[in-house]
Amino acid sequence: MWNTPMEAGVQLMDTSNNPQANYPYREIIGSLMYVVTTTQLDITFVTSTLTQFAQKPAWVHWEAAK
Repeated sequence: MWNTPMEAGVQLMDTSNNPQANYPYREIIGSLMYVVTTTQLDITFVTSTLTQFAQKPAWVHWEAAK
């Protein structure tokens, strides 16, 4: 289902000075939250961490969500 898991020790930083992303970050986070609530409880921590960057995601956040 997943290509590669998010590696341990990845640092996701606030990127408030980056321009708005042109990829569906909120949609992928919504999909991950659905999966968390229905079947895959093991990705809860990663999903909650990624939701912190939903306002202004950067490419690194998109890659971590994929």
